[in-house]
Amino acid sequence: LRARYEEFLRGGDDIMFVHIREPHEIEKFRQAVCPSAITLLVRGGQRMDGAGAYGNASDDLVENFEYDYYYINDKALPDIEEDFIPFLDKMIS
Repeated sequence: LRARYEEFLRGGDDIMFVHIREPHEIEKFRQAVCPSAITLLVRGGQRMDGAGAYGNASDDLVENFEYDYYYINDKALPDIEEDFIPFLDKMIS
């Protein structure tokens, strides 16, 4: 991830998404490359009730981290772009 992050810094992109589910790995990444990284948890609409575990060890711990932002992914795929893009714009502005 460090090499990918350095590649990102040399490139022209504005946003780098890193998919990490385990809280200790998120913090490890932040400390290793970018302590100011913004964290986002995308929650599925069916998880809104907080019932039970997600089903595997990595996902079961995903809620054990204080994220900067939470996005509820409860829209149909054709509708998600018009909802998520404004959310993302607000996050990075």
